[in-house]
Amino acid sequence: MTARMRVAVVACVSGLVLAGCSSTPAPAPVASRSIAGSGSVAALTMIDAVSGWGYGAHRVVRTGDGGRTFIDVTPPAVGGDRVIRSHDFLDARHAWVLVGSVAVNAPETLEATGDGGVTWRQFATPASRGGDIPEFVDSTHGWLIGGTLLQDCSTPGAACGPPTARQTTLERTVDGGATWSLAYQTLQHVISDPLVTVQLSAGMHISLQAPTDCGWQGLPDFPSVEVGFVGLSCPGAVHPLMAATADGGTSWRRIVLPDPPGGPGNVIFTSVGRVHFSSARVGLAVVSQCIGEGGACTPTGAMVKTSDGGVSWSVGTEVHSLGLDMESVDASHAWLVDGWLTDPAIPSLLSTADSGATWNTYPLPRFLTLSGTGSRAFRLVTPTLGFAEIWASTETQPSFYRTDDGGLTFTPFSPQFPSD
Repeated sequence: MTARMRVAVVACVSGLVLAGCSSTPAPAPVASRSIAGSGSVAALTMIDAVSGWGYGAHRVVRTGDGGRTFIDVTPPAVGGDRVIRSHDFLDARHAWVLVGSVAVNAPETLEATGDGGVTWRQFATPASRGGDIPEFVDSTHGWLIGGTLLQDCSTPGAACGPPTARQTTLERTVDGGATWSLAYQTLQHVISDPLVTVQLSAGMHISLQAPTDCGWQGLPDFPSVEVGFVGLSCPGAVHPLMAATADGGTSWRRIVLPDPPGGPGNVIFTSVGRVHFSSARVGLAVVSQCIGEGGACTPTGAMVKTSDGGVSWSVGTEVHSLGLDMESVDASHAWLVDGWLTDPAIPSLLSTADSGATWNTYPLPRFLTLSGTGSRAFRLVTPTLGFAEIWASTETQPSFYRTDDGGLTFTPFSPQFPSD
């Protein structure tokens, strides 16, 4: 199976920090009741063992019985060419979804609920970039993370060239999304061609653009209103790096992480994948070096843990993973999807209960592997409860699965969604 994607990572450029001023607060909009959505529910996001949300292009649903049944709580702005482009489900009551057309750089609105989707308020977003992602730490404090690919489109009548850089913008709100201020903006250059082929387990690989300087790897994680962390991806054999903020994202400083274990080799790039902090001091990350020659490399790394905000770290045993699919629920329990310890021939789910010091290897069943194009997601909700969904391009509906033993076994389940 081959999964191909083009990934442009985001730079953390010191000195390119822009602080904005909040606009005059606008009157609070009148809340509008939810409507009946339509179409498939493509994914589930469980908050805990009881409460959770589901969504598709034209639908938002909510459950209070562990995902067995759902009620329709779709925002009234959804419909026609107005689709759900991204979302953030904070808890059983608070959620935000960005709604816009499928057109590139089309205007978006932010729909917010504080009563489990019974009613929604609509807010304007600060820019029409398209593809922004909301992230909230409580009912009032949040961020919009937006990225813009920079391409050469100067030749009349010719197609734009491949992306050569990506600009990332971090907007901040302190009133639940009613008003926004520019907190941070950064630019990173990447090698447009050729792409680097990263070898994964079972013959899988991804193709990505190699960075020419250090940049953000994925989304930042904010455990509090002021404190946040994000992993960095850097070219060559440098120490793994992470960026941290103590002022809500206005300024960032770099933190050096320990090198992963592993044998010698030519390091094409070093990365710190998805990070998860359960508090401002306690957090997990996966450090990785991609070792190879020319345009191909294999990642080797380890999970690292800090209990003092990044001053010191413990290092787990060697694993093979970029860490982009890390799922964790606390400072000890985590999954790595499609990772492996010694044998890359079997697609596996790696599970740890001790912050990566030891791992259990659970070979993924055939029904949770993609044989072509499509989408797949895993979510760990408690140390033992998790969910997975897979949607092959040849199918009209996704399939949902649940584990109650931490990933050792998955069983299919059929959540009951409202009918169209």
